[in-house]
This record gives sequence, C-alpha cells and structure tokens, in this order.
Amino acid sequence: MKARIWMGMFLTFLCSFGQAQETMNLRGIVYDVGLKFTPESCSVDTFDIDLVKYDISVIANILRANAIRIEGEDIGRLTAAAEVASDLG
Repeated sequence: MKARIWMGMFLTFLCSFGQAQETMNLRGIVYDVGLKFTPESCSVDTFDIDLVKYDISVIANILRANAIRIEGEDIGRLTAAAEVASDLG
C-alpha cells in the first residue's frame, strides 16, 4: 500500500508578527487524495472515506498537526477529505 501521509512533507512554520514579536507555531502536513503523475496511474488508486477519517484523525490527534493541506485532482475526493478535516477540527 502506498504511503498516504507524506511524512517528508511535515513542516513547522514559525512566524513573527509586528512589534509584539509574538510567535505562532503551525505544524502542518500534506495529505494526498490522488494525483495523476502519469495517465495510467494515480497516487491513490482507491478512495476509502473511512481510511480518510482514520488518517486525518491520526494527523490531528497523534501527530498533533494543526494544519493540513489536501492535494488531489478529483473534486469529489478533495471535498470529502476537506469535510472530514473540518468535522475533526
């Protein structure tokens, strides 16, 4: 099974704002719902909404990421994953 969570894309952003020098810590991850690198293949062949719910739950609760970037080409997959992410906070 292909890796669904690109751990190599795990990022930590540190941003400072204005004179107050406050720091906002963002921990984000890129989640792939299906990209076509060649016409014959897709990075995620079968889309299982239960697996998406599990993956995003792990991203939020185990990895403690507070940002997620969902990538893919199919609007239905993107919408479904975005709704799951929104529901899980």
